[in-house]
Amino acid sequence: MAEESTLLRAVRTLNPVSVDEADTAGDLREEIRARIAAEADSVRPTDVVPQPISRPTRRILAGAAAAVLLMVGVYTLSPQQTPEAYAGWTATPTELAAAELGDTAQMCPPPEIPGDGETVDVTPILAEQRGDYRLMLSVGEGGASQWCFVWPDPEAERGFQSQGEGVIPGDPPPAPASTSVQVLTAEAWEPRLETAPITVAMGTAGTDVNGVRVSTANGSFADATVTDGWWIVWFPDRVELGDTLTVTTADGSHQMELQTGS
Repeated sequence: MAEESTLLRAVRTLNPVSVDEADTAGDLREEIRARIAAEADSVRPTDVVPQPISRPTRRILAGAAAAVLLMVGVYTLSPQQTPEAYAGWTATPTELAAAELGDTAQMCPPPEIPGDGETVDVTPILAEQRGDYRLMLSVGEGGASQWCFVWPDPEAERGFQSQGEGVIPGDPPPAPASTSVQVLTAEAWEPRLETAPITVAMGTAGTDVNGVRVSTANGSFADATVTDGWWIVWFPDRVELGDTLTVTTADGSHQMELQTGS
């Protein structure tokens, strides 16, 4: 039941009197006011006046409010439902051994020349892994080359999907100098429509080259895999490559211009 007002409590304590006994209506109002004043005096100020919040408490409340705002801001800027494309990618690859190279080749489709569907015989040269993703380079006679990209897919029969691209028919590319490299292609490529694109750069390497580092226009880099006179590297998504790359030999490193077909 709701608490009675002070006015009702004051009225209830009055003794009922007849009209004849009441001097005037003014006397009755004065008695009611006196009763109300007495009730008000009996109520402690602490019961109706809010107590001030201490300084430590105010600091705690302010910190909690700031933390809530920060959490909201972080979620707005980087929501968990938008993961980065190719999470786990690393700038330094792991070159796959011969057994893994053969296993990767079995997952890749046979290379075909674009346009006429003719199948080209190629031999796997190298395969690398960055995170959960593999990239294999195969070459054949007549200047044919193909890279095959393999990524995890739990719904696929073997748990992976793959797509090949990059067959280049024609004459074999000329061999570069022993301490230099040649860039055959550097372009963005989409493995499949439902998969984010990647940027691939590949080419040939001189006999003394044991390392190639490719930089991007924004200052990041990735080390290529170099084997048997070939090299290949890839970046997640579409990226703009830098103007130079770093070539490493036993005598040290030097810069070269990144020029396709040079």
